[in-house]
Amino acid sequence: MGMGMNNSLSSKIPRFLPTRSCFFPIRHPGSFDGAWLFGYGIGIHLLQSEDPESMPKISEINPKDNHISFQCESMAMMEKKLNGGEEGAVDGDSLY
Repeated sequence: MGMGMNNSLSSKIPRFLPTRSCFFPIRHPGSFDGAWLFGYGIGIHLLQSEDPESMPKISEINPKDNHISFQCESMAMMEKKLNGGEEGAVDGDSLY
């Protein structure tokens, strides 16, 4: 399993997130499409999948894990909201 950050989502994260937060991209297993970010002593895992049904199902939550995971139905819609291109867009500076 290689370490990577060269898929579409992880190539956009370095331009977007460090300017809006203290989370920065870190290397992650190349078998995952997405980006792994780290800051404030925790990680955020952003996983991208063209087929959400193929994503692994999590049956239990490990309270000792130190990461946060998010899921969205549409990456295009999420990018549009985060970039301020839609009414009700998210102001990244106000999240922290």
